[in-house]
Amino acid sequence: MKILALVSSKRRPDNSAMYQILAKDHDLKLIYLDKSKQKWLSWRLRKVNFSDYDAVISDLHFKNIHKQPYFFKTIRNLFFLEEDACQNYIQSSQWYGIFSRFYKNLPDSTVMTSGYSTAEKLSREGVCSYFITKAYDHTLIKNYNRDRDITLGFIGNIENKVYKKRRETLLFLKKHTDLKILKTDPGIEYVKMLNRIEYFVSADKGLGEYMIKNFEAMAAGCILCAWRQGFGEEEALGLKDLENCILYSDSNELTKKINLVSNNINLKKYILKNSQDHATKNFSYATQERQISATLLNTYYSRNLTPASSF
Repeated sequence: MKILALVSSKRRPDNSAMYQILAKDHDLKLIYLDKSKQKWLSWRLRKVNFSDYDAVISDLHFKNIHKQPYFFKTIRNLFFLEEDACQNYIQSSQWYGIFSRFYKNLPDSTVMTSGYSTAEKLSREGVCSYFITKAYDHTLIKNYNRDRDITLGFIGNIENKVYKKRRETLLFLKKHTDLKILKTDPGIEYVKMLNRIEYFVSADKGLGEYMIKNFEAMAAGCILCAWRQGFGEEEALGLKDLENCILYSDSNELTKKINLVSNNINLKKYILKNSQDHATKNFSYATQERQISATLLNTYYSRNLTPASSF
C-alpha cells in the first residue's frame, strides 16, 4: 500500500521503530508535525495531495486536533492511531465524552485504539474501531539479566487527576509495603531502573485498559503485578494470572500472591519465562505493525476502493 503517516514530532513513547518496520512492508511517507503545526493542519498540509495515498494515518495528539474535524473530513481512507481514547470514559478526565463526539463526526474514518474494551465501546456508539495492542520499543527495552535490588517498584506519574485511583492505590501500598514509587527520564535511564525492579506494581485502576508500562516491565524481566481491568481486557492481551503475570483486585490479594511467588522459586521462574516470552511475541513494535498493516488492508478491501498504487 501507499501510506502517508502524520506523526507528532518528539512523540512519547517514540514509535519510530514501528514505522521503520511498516516502511519495509509498504510505500510509506512520514510527515512529522510539532504542536503548533498540528493546530493548523489545513494550512500546514495544504500542499499535500491526500488522494495519492491508499491510507492516511493520523498519529497526532488528540488535544491538538480535536477541534479540526472539518480538515479530516476531506481525507478518504483515514485511520487514527489512538492511545488515549480510554479517557473518553473516565469521568474525571477533561476529555470525557469528547473522543466520541469527534469520531462520530468522521463516520468514514477508522480508529485503531489501544484498549480492547475502549474499542468495543466506540464500536457500540457507531465508530469504526479496532483494537491494536500498545507496544514497547524492542530496540530499547531489554532484560539485562542482572541482580535486582528493588523488590517492589513503580515508575511513572501519579499526579495527574486522571490517575487519582492509581495514586490512591500506590500510596496505600507504599504505606503498608516496601513499594518504591520512582521517576526517571525516558530512554536508557528508564530501562536501567526497570532492570533494578523485581516486581513491577502497576495500578491502572479506573483507566479501563493497561498502560504501556505493563508491557515494558514484562519485556525488561520484571514480574508484572497488574490491577485487573476485566471486561475482556486480560483475555484480549493474553494476560494470565500466576502464569505470565500477577493480577490483583485489592492490596490483600496482591501481597498474598507476591508472598506465594517469592516463596516458590519454580513458580517464580515459570512466570518470569512466560512473561518475557509473551511480551516479546505479543507487545513489540513488530507485532503492532502487523496488526496495523492487517487493519489497513482489511478495511481498504472491505470498502472496495480504487487503489492509488499496486500492492
